Amino acid sequence: PHKPGPLDAAGFERHEAGDNTRYLIQKGVNPIAILEESLSLETIGNAYHSRVIHCDVAGLRRLTIVNSEFHMPRTRAVFGHVFGLPNPIGAQWGIFSDTPYHLTYVATENYLPEEVLSQRLQKEKAAVPRFSPGGPWQEATPTMQQLHHWLYTENTAYATKRLLIERKPLDPSLLKSY
Repeated sequence: PHKPGPLDAAGFERHEAGDNTRYLIQKGVNPIAILEESLSLETIGNAYHSRVIHCDVAGLRRLTIVNSEFHMPRTRAVFGHVFGLPNPIGAQWGIFSDTPYHLTYVATENYLPEEVLSQRLQKEKAAVPRFSPGGPWQEATPTMQQLHHWLYTENTAYATKRLLIERKPLDPSLLKSY
């Protein structure tokens, strides 16, 4: 949500999920083994949409979460919380397994210029407490229903009220980290 997405040669928006899928296929991964999630605009949306679109429906319980090293502490906090919430639909209807999720995290190299990485690390350090256990975000979203409500009413990537606010540009060097 911080900058416009890239376009392909024909002028269509390219999604990060599609680019990553192409990369995996080129490396030999069978396309049938890849489930794309291209709705998310940021980390919380990625965790939420991955869970409700694929994991809860397909009964997937073992996941590997890959992200840049600089973003991994927040990624762990967000994914750990989202995938630790009880599944109310499954419990009610007995459709989904109550088996807990098993998350493995893989951090990739940062691949950012030192001045950009330094600024991004400061941003991440400031953000992590808000999303960690005991932080305000986890306190406000203790159930999937409350997470859904928060995502679509408070998160400025998805809440409709974002359309009433004029976007402000990010610091140009921080923008290079997205």
